[in-house]
Amino acid sequence: MEEKIFYKNNEYFLCGILNKLPKLFVHGSEDSAVPYKLSKIVSDNCENSKFILIKNGEHTFQNSKEALEEAIITSLNFVKQII
Repeated sequence: MEEKIFYKNNEYFLCGILNKLPKLFVHGSEDSAVPYKLSKIVSDNCENSKFILIKNGEHTFQNSKEALEEAIITSLNFVKQII
């Protein structure tokens, strides 16, 4: 199946086989690079996705040791569930 990206209501969406794969969206509550609303919209429009908000995390989670650890543990647990 060919991948397609389409544009609707000022937003981009991915269609095709990649949309069926499990996806984890890890977003920091203090992220100033990517707005929360945008991350949530993309996550909500992807099949088989999970959205996690990390309290006090910035975009790279380097601002908080606790936020970084939570992001890593959350990501590792997600991978463990799908393999």
